[in-house]
Amino acid sequence: MRKRIYHIIGLALLLACAHAQAANTYLFNDSPARKCYAEADKRAPPYNPDVCDLALEHEGLTREDRAATFSNRGVIHRRMRNFEAALRDQDSAIRLEPALSGAHINRGNVLMVLKRYAEAMEALTRGIEIADQNLPLAYYNRAMLSRMLGDQRSARADAARAAELDPLQKQYETLLVELGGARE
Repeated sequence: MRKRIYHIIGLALLLACAHAQAANTYLFNDSPARKCYAEADKRAPPYNPDVCDLALEHEGLTREDRAATFSNRGVIHRRMRNFEAALRDQDSAIRLEPALSGAHINRGNVLMVLKRYAEAMEALTRGIEIADQNLPLAYYNRAMLSRMLGDQRSARADAARAAELDPLQKQYETLLVELGGARE
């Protein structure tokens, strides 16, 4: 059975600290790639990127699955505060699968933490340009970056777009209200 990747980004940015979520690799087995996804999806330490290493070294992954596994390992490194390793993994994911929007968004999140704001904005904007199911969260993350940089107007516009695209995510509406806007 071919593995199919549905790449989504999870936890949103919290002011100056970007949080990312795993690239979803939906595999119906106990493979290292599935374990890598589960590890990246964990909300609390300890984190262990070794399962991702196993998947990358020993599994016959499709190009898309391999890219998602790099992105997942990057999420784990980000959570472990290994920012340079996280950035390398997101870059590897993007080289393998340039249309993997979540990797661009995760890359933007890491760049924010590294205070490379212009690059972070570029990565998040690229994530928005190619996003699929990640689009609301991509707008939200960019809104958080704009807010952090003092661009309230852009932050408000992106927060409004995120809230419009996914009205069930209360954090989008909450940010919009905090920015002085409200959905009609």
